[in-house]
Amino acid sequence: MVGQSIRDIRRRINSVRSTSQITRAMEMVSVAKLRRAQEQLAQARPFAGQLADVVRRLLADPRLHRQLPGVSPAVVTGRASVSRVAYVVITSDRGLAGGYNVNLVRFARTQIESDSCPYLLYCIGRKGRHFFERLGWPVQGGLESVGDNVDFLTARKLGSELWELFVSSQVDQVDLIYQQFLGVGHQRPVRETLLPLTRLVSSRIASTGDATRLGKGPEQAGEGADTEATTVAEYIYVPSREQVLALLLPRLVHNELYRVLLEAKASEHGARRTAMHQATENAEEMLRALQLSYNKARQAAITKELVEIVGGAETLTAGGGQ
Repeated sequence: MVGQSIRDIRRRINSVRSTSQITRAMEMVSVAKLRRAQEQLAQARPFAGQLADVVRRLLADPRLHRQLPGVSPAVVTGRASVSRVAYVVITSDRGLAGGYNVNLVRFARTQIESDSCPYLLYCIGRKGRHFFERLGWPVQGGLESVGDNVDFLTARKLGSELWELFVSSQVDQVDLIYQQFLGVGHQRPVRETLLPLTRLVSSRIASTGDATRLGKGPEQAGEGADTEATTVAEYIYVPSREQVLALLLPRLVHNELYRVLLEAKASEHGARRTAMHQATENAEEMLRALQLSYNKARQAAITKELVEIVGGAETLTAGGGQ
């Protein structure tokens, strides 16, 4: 029994050691992918901010005609009432990422059920799609897989589909639900409105030229606004402000969706790196416990053998004396 127990413990030690090597390798792979995703995100964030600033500046220009060629005003201002919402839930394609997907789908389900209005559901990533299909919720579209490297063409294709849904009045609002990247191993589920663009074009309305952005004339802005207005550069738009804005608004949607996909991908790699690191530490702790049990069992077997040898020697000695 003791020998069998030692063999079992040795077998478990080998199994746990192999698992530890796998999780350590997966952690290293996640670290490399996370570094690449962070670099992409660091490049995408400033561009997204600058593009949004250009759109805000155009919308704040008093010489802009509100009738844009081929663009509904609801894209910027929104509709009077919201009767249907399109939810875009971004999860991962694979597991082994700790609570990344579980926390996100739970948050998404709570948000959708609390709104209690008709909706269209789009899922990016296999985990989210499979979860909602098991619940029996209809999934209208999305992407089965994004891959480890987020491509802007993928974001543009999906963004164009969502844009068409909104401008054709099939939905009155498009919301993104994803994990926002806060740092390595730190992310939180958030919900942001992609369409209409009210959040993007008004988030910095209190910056330079705020009175003009609010639709007031220079004479209503006060002395402070007049002082700030002198520092605002003059831009020449070709062919016209309206055509440039009509061209930039869809691109703003595509770029915002691209940034969000990068946020989600960086969060996924960060969560998987943390999960694999924790799994490696757990395996090493288990190895130490198994090694201790193995040493105890081996010592017990050696002690038993010594007792048997001493007992046998004593028996032989007693037999010879007789």
